[in-house]
Amino acid sequence: METFDDTPGLKRELEQNSFKWVFTWAASILGAIIAAYLLGSLLNPLLTDINNQFLPITVAWIMLGGILGTAQWLVLRTRLPVNAYWVLATAAACTFFIAAHNGLEILEEQYRSRMIHFWDSIPTPLVRRIVDVIYVRVTLSDLREIISISILLGLALGLAQWIILRRHLQHAGWWIWINLAGSALAYWLAFRLQADSFTTFFYFFLYGLFTGAGLLLLIKRNRQPPPSE
Repeated sequence: METFDDTPGLKRELEQNSFKWVFTWAASILGAIIAAYLLGSLLNPLLTDINNQFLPITVAWIMLGGILGTAQWLVLRTRLPVNAYWVLATAAACTFFIAAHNGLEILEEQYRSRMIHFWDSIPTPLVRRIVDVIYVRVTLSDLREIISISILLGLALGLAQWIILRRHLQHAGWWIWINLAGSALAYWLAFRLQADSFTTFFYFFLYGLFTGAGLLLLIKRNRQPPPSE
């Protein structure tokens, strides 16, 4: 496992620049999202001509994985000597995420079709109204977004990047939980504030702040000498 010299100068430099580093980490994630969005907008007219409803969003997320991984890697390597496999791990995580997201959407469409037939078979208007209210209050689309974004995305990124971090940090397993908690909390705050068209960008920026703070805490803990027995 790679370690760093535990000198007072390094500690002071880390404390003085902690906020700046976390903000840079979050800004790099936000910049990657904006870059992927712009690039996807340019490619979207070409992809929509192909008869596949999942192709545009799948290509967009694969591109996002590469751009996001590169942006994170450039910032992280100022603190840890991680190699470029970080980019590949992040791209793989985003690819897995969008595949799972598409699968959930297919399951949702199938279940929605069955629910329509179920409603038509209910003879009593009152009972049908009760079922309709419950379905509207807790829609499948909302449930899919909550599961896929707040859980699957954080889990996929955490697991994939943990494979790289465990070579450099003693407690790298916490990165998985940091991603899960950061993604869930960012999702809750961003969509609760309802920033309209900026909600997605706001979510990723908050995700960057939360995960950046957690990652910096892991790095600081790794710099500390192990407790004497």
